Amino acid sequence: MKEAVATMVLRKAPEGYEVLLLKRATQPFNGEWFPVEGGIDPGESPDEAVLRELREETQLTPLEMYRESTRIVPSIPAQVRLHIYVTFVSEHYPVILNEEHTEIKWCSVEEALQLLPLPAQRAALTRIQARYLNSNPQ
Repeated sequence: MKEAVATMVLRKAPEGYEVLLLKRATQPFNGEWFPVEGGIDPGESPDEAVLRELREETQLTPLEMYRESTRIVPSIPAQVRLHIYVTFVSEHYPVILNEEHTEIKWCSVEEALQLLPLPAQRAALTRIQARYLNSNPQ
């Protein structure tokens, strides 16, 4: 079974927190808004993979990072063991995209829940909101 990581990247904003979404420039899901995610390389731990993906896709380094859960999710062409993280980044550092994405969007949790195309992504963000943003503000 393929293994991958995804992280919901959050930063402080005047009204709470904003979520970073990236518009994909590759298939599948070209043109859809996604969190930072990618495969785990051979010999790499999930923690190492999420840090690498965050650096490759955005040039960001997290201030804090937590593993939210590990789930088996449907994917194309087969199921994936997905390690889901939440990372908090500084509001002062710019996002620098690589060729995998065409745009960034910092948005409220509510807007992100409307834009994320996959039920597993929306469920993860809902869990993160309840666990990290409502009960334990940074």
